[in-house]
Amino acid sequence: MYDLCNVILESIHYYTHILHMDIRKIKPYLEKKIVKGNTYYQLLRKTRIDGKVKRVWSKYLGTPETIEKVYNGYEEQTSLQLTSFEYGRTAALIKIFDELGIKPSTLFFDTTNFFTYIEHGEDIPRKGKSKEMRYDKNLVGLGLAVSDTSVPFFHETYSGNIQDFKSFAIIFDKIVERLDSIDVTHEDIVLVIDKGCNSKINISKVISKMHIVGSVKKNQAEELYDVSLDEFDLLYETKKKHKVLGYRIKKEVFGTEFTLVVRYHPGSYKKQKQTYEKKKVEILEKLHKIKYSVERVGKGKKKSITNALLDASKVIPDDYKKVFP
Repeated sequence: MYDLCNVILESIHYYTHILHMDIRKIKPYLEKKIVKGNTYYQLLRKTRIDGKVKRVWSKYLGTPETIEKVYNGYEEQTSLQLTSFEYGRTAALIKIFDELGIKPSTLFFDTTNFFTYIEHGEDIPRKGKSKEMRYDKNLVGLGLAVSDTSVPFFHETYSGNIQDFKSFAIIFDKIVERLDSIDVTHEDIVLVIDKGCNSKINISKVISKMHIVGSVKKNQAEELYDVSLDEFDLLYETKKKHKVLGYRIKKEVFGTEFTLVVRYHPGSYKKQKQTYEKKKVEILEKLHKIKYSVERVGKGKKKSITNALLDASKVIPDDYKKVFP
């Protein structure tokens, strides 16, 4: 009975030890066994537990003939050429729309990224500016082009550390190839892009192939922000009866003359103002705490000016650094 209890306790200790062990870190090795004249192989992982070498993992591989058969099958699978139906489905949708008299005229292109739990062994996942604020994870970038009829035309994944304007330079050529492959005249297409894709080379490349609608940074059209609303014209009225106003000028941007339009949406203005005022209160509270930590009297170490400035720069979000008083 005593021996049986010892065996049970040793077994419990053994399996508890294994459960708390990362077995994958133990290097496997190949073991050959001969049973009744037949040769078999298996993978083993062993480690030292309480001073004794014990097996903690095993995987049966089979006879040499079985291993050869599996390996040959793997080679055949990896050499297969897969057929993609992506082009076919897109072309089929375009054909249906064409028969209905619906012609795609606009492509909307945008990029994003998403974090992954992939840490090693892949080329695409990389550290970058996460749109989900997961700076601790590797990112995968994604560019997507969709038509005005909600047909997805093209997508491309790329390394998460590549900036939008750099990835767009490569992706745009592929978009043109896709349009040509499904017999859509790209010269008649209007491409809508975000200012993150802007560069002189990218803009020149787009206008050489199709029309473009985009946005520019504030410092590229500062004069538009000084125009009084009295000089704005009515552009359209929303379903919520908001009158959207706009002001147009001609200006050279990225080496080409464009029509620039600044838009005023009263609903958006109201919402943005509320958000700003709320954020402003939060920022001021945090700045007052930093100021107090610098000017405090009594026991304890005061915060240095250098550290205070560093903390203050982190308090103000990037979107508000240029406008916060």
